[in-house]
Amino acid sequence: MKKYIYAFCLSLAFTPIAFAQTLTSSDFGNVGDQVYLGKDQTPGVLVGNAGSGQTWNFSTLNTESLDTLYFLSPSSLPNGSEYPTANLAIASDEGIFFFDKSASAIYNLGFYLAFGPVASNVHYTPSVKYLEFPASLGTTFSTQSYFSASSYLGVDTNVISCQITIDSAKVVRYTDMTVEFDASGSLQLPTATFPSVLRSKNTEITLDSIFIYAPSAILCPPFINIPAGWSLAPDFLLQLMNPNLSGVMQDTSRIYNWYANNEKFSLCAIDVNYNDAPISARFKSDASQIGIGVEEQTLISLNIYPNPTEGLIYIQSESDLSQHIFRLMDLQGRVVFATMIQSNQPIQLPVLATGMYAYEMVTPDHKVVNRGKLNVKR
Repeated sequence: MKKYIYAFCLSLAFTPIAFAQTLTSSDFGNVGDQVYLGKDQTPGVLVGNAGSGQTWNFSTLNTESLDTLYFLSPSSLPNGSEYPTANLAIASDEGIFFFDKSASAIYNLGFYLAFGPVASNVHYTPSVKYLEFPASLGTTFSTQSYFSASSYLGVDTNVISCQITIDSAKVVRYTDMTVEFDASGSLQLPTATFPSVLRSKNTEITLDSIFIYAPSAILCPPFINIPAGWSLAPDFLLQLMNPNLSGVMQDTSRIYNWYANNEKFSLCAIDVNYNDAPISARFKSDASQIGIGVEEQTLISLNIYPNPTEGLIYIQSESDLSQHIFRLMDLQGRVVFATMIQSNQPIQLPVLATGMYAYEMVTPDHKVVNRGKLNVKR
């Protein structure tokens, strides 16, 4: 869970730099934006040194797969009401993250997490500061936070002749994160060169505790002695599921991010180990790269009506559209509206100029399964 969700969270910093090499809130995306990120699981590049005047040549990064970040209005999402102070949400193949964006800072309020068979909404306490504005070379800040995520498990099985019944599991995480803007210079990616960028080093130390809820005591001497109610999960029980799990785990993640003014998001994020050796990379990809590493999927049947529309549309399909994203583009390919589908609910479009628009229906794993045209009349 940590590798995919929290690495993504750490990289959710922001987009700085231009000529003054100063980051402001205008350099982070707004509702309606979208960003394409290529992923390279074996990046053969080095993050380099701290300080000004650095040069990073990452032109050899390989787009093994592609992720699309959708900047959405929290009110358009089924679980948006869970985060009443959020004014921005980002959906990607890592999950849905909720933010409070202002002129002085960006706070991550939490995220929608599929933990076990039941998804849950995770809330940071307090909210995690991911950036304070303005940010420039030498800017440093730290944040400490906590969350708890529970899920129903319904385990009822026999292990080494012992009946084990576990109702639920819970992960409690304490986090201490430090962000330091430690370098500036120029950055070359496979699709573009950015002459003026700012780099941050994000370090996150986490302490995870895994608890289980047993409706009645589980007593199987000498190995198992689990009281009724909530208790710290025994290591041997967790390791039956995953040999790397234990009831209490501490870990440190390090991610370097590169930003440039007006780019909406981090240009490049590289996960590294304790010795700064690269583990994986996510980086800005040109729209021409869409489809590289992404499996094609047969189009599903949709009925979108009325078409032409004056602003309210309905979508019918025999397929399950839950968690799908409907997006609308103008004829220049710019996204003018995006929302997550809610069951049996009409979609109210924003005020748009009269004309023809293209639409796409996108699955939770970001495969386009239907395309068409929508005529808007005002």
